[in-house]
Amino acid sequence: MVHGKRLMTHSPPQLCFYCREKEATAPYVHAGIDEVVCSVCLKRLTARDALEDRLMEIVTLASQGRYDDALACLNEIFEANRHLDDDQWLARSIAMHRCAILVDAERFTEAEQACRAWAALGFETVDARWLQASYLAQALDALGRPREALGVLEEALGHRDPRYLPLARGLLRQLAELSEELDQIVAPEWRHLAEAVARRFRVELPVADMLADSIIGLAKTTRDLRPASLDEWEKDEGKTSAP
Repeated sequence: MVHGKRLMTHSPPQLCFYCREKEATAPYVHAGIDEVVCSVCLKRLTARDALEDRLMEIVTLASQGRYDDALACLNEIFEANRHLDDDQWLARSIAMHRCAILVDAERFTEAEQACRAWAALGFETVDARWLQASYLAQALDALGRPREALGVLEEALGHRDPRYLPLARGLLRQLAELSEELDQIVAPEWRHLAEAVARRFRVELPVADMLADSIIGLAKTTRDLRPASLDEWEKDEGKTSAP
């Protein structure tokens, strides 16, 4: 009480269930989830659900060789929800699936175009950049442009994020195989990355006369291994670097 009046207290606004940053203003109900989210997240979640609810259909169509039908589904989803795509998350996701379908269909000229269109949208994370580079390199190699494909992989691997280090294994293998195809050695600069990937899987980089053989051997020996988590790996790295 102050001068006979009761002080009014206001509870802080409820935060968005999804981002935990903005004020929650709208209900979100889907697949057993019933929460309140902000207007920005509601748009992304609605767009995400529109895609994810039909992914099994798209995968099934592609597995049946009905590639045009799968691509038509992607286009339909995008056109119906593009008004929600303020941050281009849906556009990037559609682009990713389009690239995967076209590479699987061995429609490599279209795949190259799709990969470049994806890159024009930008990448939110390193793993997305790496995946795009993998698809583009496959397309370029199939089109008889292995040297260009190698350059794509090298540029992509120049972008690093420890969270996604295990995924570099696949790109390194592509890089090694393209180098062999071009009858050239793998640049020594990639040894450090290959060794880091090996440590993430808690193995040693296989010893071989050529770095390409070591990288390919690493991919084979770790094929069924689970990588250490980021926290586990950082602890291991700390022990390794300790005096």
